[in-house]
Amino acid sequence: MRARLPEIGLAGAKSGDSRGQVGIMPNSADLDLTGLEISPEQLRQVLAVDPAEWKEELKSSGELFARIGSALPVAMRDQHRELSTALARAS
Repeated sequence: MRARLPEIGLAGAKSGDSRGQVGIMPNSADLDLTGLEISPEQLRQVLAVDPAEWKEELKSSGELFARIGSALPVAMRDQHRELSTALARAS
């Protein structure tokens, strides 16, 4: 299951954030983890980017987007393309 950063307390880009392979990555100190029992190692794993895994996800979402066709918002298609380009550069 993928963690969605807004749902674990990332309110927006902060000065400690860094540019990662797939976009802005939060500084773990900026995350509000109140109520979560998560070790630093578990958090590192949650925030890790495995390019091969992401490429598989992109392939799968690309197939879904193709089925949706023109009903898919252009912004989502653009974001998918940008992520694909970023991962290609990271490989």
